[in-house]
Amino acid sequence: MFKKDNLYYPKKEFKKIALVNDEKIYQKAGKDPIKFWQDLAGQISWYKKWDKVFDHNPPYFKWFINGKINITANIFEDNPQKWQKIKNKTALIWQPESVDQEKKVFTYQQLLDQTNKLANGLKKIGVK
Repeated sequence: MFKKDNLYYPKKEFKKIALVNDEKIYQKAGKDPIKFWQDLAGQISWYKKWDKVFDHNPPYFKWFINGKINITANIFEDNPQKWQKIKNKTALIWQPESVDQEKKVFTYQQLLDQTNKLANGLKKIGVK
């Protein structure tokens, strides 16, 4: 990352390995970033829809103010037929900032398994 005019940008090496590299997406997001993210957020289930999409009070910012979501419900709980179609697809890609570190890829099933392990470990030590 590098800083320019109080903003942070990815380095060229990082951009080269980005999975989303269609310039049209960046142009659309750049034209109206708030609307871009609002449209994407509208495609998932919310327990309570947000009151305001974005608030910026430097140096702080907030997204989807007062919105309530359980993101795992969108993946694991909403639709058993959908689950069968996606369980072996990539759910999460962790891309380190350093280009000499390897990315980590998790399928939805692997993510669910790891989530369950964590939840059971927390239950075991008394977390409710």
